[in-house]
Amino acid sequence: MGADNGRVLATQLRSCDQLTHLDLGKNDLGDNGITAISSMLGFCSRIRSLDLRANFCSPTGATHLAENLSQCVQLEWLCLKFNYIQDAGGEEICSVLHNCSGLTHLNLAENELSFTSFDTRPNFLTRTVPGFRNLRELILSNNSPGEIWEDNLTPITHALAGCPSLQRLEFAGLELEGLDWLLPSLRKFTALTHLDLSDNLFEDEESLKLAISQVPSLKRVRL
Repeated sequence: MGADNGRVLATQLRSCDQLTHLDLGKNDLGDNGITAISSMLGFCSRIRSLDLRANFCSPTGATHLAENLSQCVQLEWLCLKFNYIQDAGGEEICSVLHNCSGLTHLNLAENELSFTSFDTRPNFLTRTVPGFRNLRELILSNNSPGEIWEDNLTPITHALAGCPSLQRLEFAGLELEGLDWLLPSLRKFTALTHLDLSDNLFEDEESLKLAISQVPSLKRVRL
């Protein structure tokens, strides 16, 4: 589709005030196209599902998306997989999702996220997760492999343990070695049914398997 056609589509969609699902994944929209599509969200506030995966969206595009995403108060499903919004874009997006109280699915995989904390301020996901009370699926796989400090993930998993509806959690392909960021919180995920930790470099898989066995709700595990 590209940015130019994205702008045309955005103009046409402004009249679709009953729109509930919008899938524009893999359309090469770029930041300009994402910005155009974002501008129509205020006219389509009934949107429940938004898929913008693989659109070359940078922190700039994510910022424009966030400016309008807060109007989608009925949003339940958001996929931004395979872009490069980085921590700056993730911060902008997640900071407005508390307005979407019904959010159940959030996919931020493959976005060059490192979840870095600055000074004494917790990383953006740690700060915003407590507001996602109805979150059921969180996918963070394949973000900056080898560059994510496990200390950055520890407060995230602690925060996620407070999401009573969480059923699916994916941390695949991050090249993680230690398990201290996960094991203390794992048994607190009482509704968890799917866990993906594949393509990591865990040194103590026996401890991990033992911890997993203590989560009776689990139905599917990938290691």
